[in-house]
Amino acid sequence: MKHTNKYLAAVICGILAIGAAAALAGCDDEEKPSVSENEPSVSVSASEDQSADMPESSADKASEESKDETVKASVGDTVTTKDMKLTMTKAFTAQTLKGDGEYALEDKADSGKVYLILEYEAENISDEKISISTYNFDVSVDGYTVDTTILVNNPDGLKLFSGDMMPGKKMAGYAVYEVPADWKECEAAYSEILSSGSEFVFVLNSSDVSAAS
Repeated sequence: MKHTNKYLAAVICGILAIGAAAALAGCDDEEKPSVSENEPSVSVSASEDQSADMPESSADKASEESKDETVKASVGDTVTTKDMKLTMTKAFTAQTLKGDGEYALEDKADSGKVYLILEYEAENISDEKISISTYNFDVSVDGYTVDTTILVNNPDGLKLFSGDMMPGKKMAGYAVYEVPADWKECEAAYSEILSSGSEFVFVLNSSDVSAAS
């Protein structure tokens, strides 16, 4: 009887060990954002293409390193997560922004600064309502954090990028920041509100951003 109990204990321990290994494997397979360069309908993970022709050990190492890296995108790229697709559709700078009409008010950046306007389009690909706003983005310019600027006018007739999306619906809008006229690089890191880290980041250089005419 004692031998039977020892055998059963060994079997149970083995089953628990297999279950723990499977759980860890499941964590490794958690969905991560992927980037499509100027192809909203196609979602390609950079790590898949780079590891396809690598030896198994090298591919595993590249995969492990990619898990610790924030996904990077640029203007025109579409980032796909498990809940949504998000595209930075346009980025431009302006010293002044003026609405239509004879008595339209004017937004004017401070001396030595310009407005950096980022335009986004999002699509809810989940089965539930999701919310998104400019507060989901931690924006920095040349290493310094910048806050959202509130305008009187709406660039390109868009509204501030903020709102709720039902499943299958899309939303477009803008975010604007007052930055030094000689800025070099901007990073807009997206994360869920109250989360501990960013999911992905849009990176753009001043040389890639046009000035409003």
